[in-house]
Amino acid sequence: MTTMKVTKGIGSGLRLARTGVKRLFGAPATVDERVKDGFERAQGAAGRVWPHLIGTGDRAIESVLFVAPDRECGHEVVAAATAATLARHLREPIGLVELDFEHPVLADVLGVEARAGVSEYLRGQCDVESAVVRSAEHPNLTVLTGGSASPLEPGALSASALERLRLEMEKSCRTTIYVAPPLERCSDMRLLAGRVDGVVVALRAGATTKEQVAATLEVLEDARARLIGSVLTGYDYDLPGAAA
Repeated sequence: MTTMKVTKGIGSGLRLARTGVKRLFGAPATVDERVKDGFERAQGAAGRVWPHLIGTGDRAIESVLFVAPDRECGHEVVAAATAATLARHLREPIGLVELDFEHPVLADVLGVEARAGVSEYLRGQCDVESAVVRSAEHPNLTVLTGGSASPLEPGALSASALERLRLEMEKSCRTTIYVAPPLERCSDMRLLAGRVDGVVVALRAGATTKEQVAATLEVLEDARARLIGSVLTGYDYDLPGAAA
């Protein structure tokens, strides 16, 4: 397999701007800050990402995994904005599944009801149909949140559990977007990365290191994942001297 590049598929990477010099130079944004303004800012990136998640006439993209080296990259917010944008443009059912049940944020990001989700599903406490939520604000979007926060233990996202979850979600959705736990925290994502139709990587300007990028790409290449493209968050192009 040829070596993967983070710039493949979506130009040289999409920039999700965040204002503030402090953020630019790598100070981590809190979850509250990301929830407050991240979704709105992510709309710009989502507008350029969604056309790459349609597929071709003879091969639709039915499953996409959004990954990141760590949670500071904001990939869950970009994934949510992309799913909502895809649903709005295609006017078909789009699924959004939060696999990071250790640190669930999608309910707050989308302003939907926080109820049982992936965490409870994996423990056999609910089924997908009873756990999914829908919002009038985001038509055609079907969301399965992470549910109640619980430790991300090795093997929790086993191949059999993921396949059951995928079967339930994808049978009723045109495309399903999965939000992965940070790759450095969950080796189980190697399984899913190689089985979905495509992977989008989020990286954070001023925070994500070259070593993290290399490790992420190595995981994806080992999994024989199809890398669709990358999203660069946390860069402020309005600062003096900034250049593309």
